[in-house]
Amino acid sequence: MFMDYGNTVFSNWNPKIPPARLDASLSSLYYLDFNSRETELGPDYAPLALTLGGHSLIFQEGQWLLQQTPQGAKGRSPKAGHRTRICRLKNKNRELQEENNALKIRVELLMDMLAETTARSLARMCYVKNKKHL
Repeated sequence: MFMDYGNTVFSNWNPKIPPARLDASLSSLYYLDFNSRETELGPDYAPLALTLGGHSLIFQEGQWLLQQTPQGAKGRSPKAGHRTRICRLKNKNRELQEENNALKIRVELLMDMLAETTARSLARMCYVKNKKHL
């Protein structure tokens, strides 16, 4: 019943074939031996370090960690105004995430309703078409 409708509507649908993706292992560093790689990158693979807003961060074992400041060095802490702004931003972020989740549920519900209505409409069309042929 539905196959006839699908064959007529989608008969000239011919999607383009996407181009092949490059393999991730085709990096030139992948093929270098140890000595060449050491010459290219250097002998010391130091952890990645970053300084933002007076705080030093270091990337170790897959996580960003706050680098410890030596004794006697001044460590800046966020001011009271910054703390309240951070708190407000966190609350706003939480509210927006909740709203986003609610909107996702609404979209899913509307898509289900659309699918059901489309199926009923197609069933009616096929029923009327079959009734005319009798």
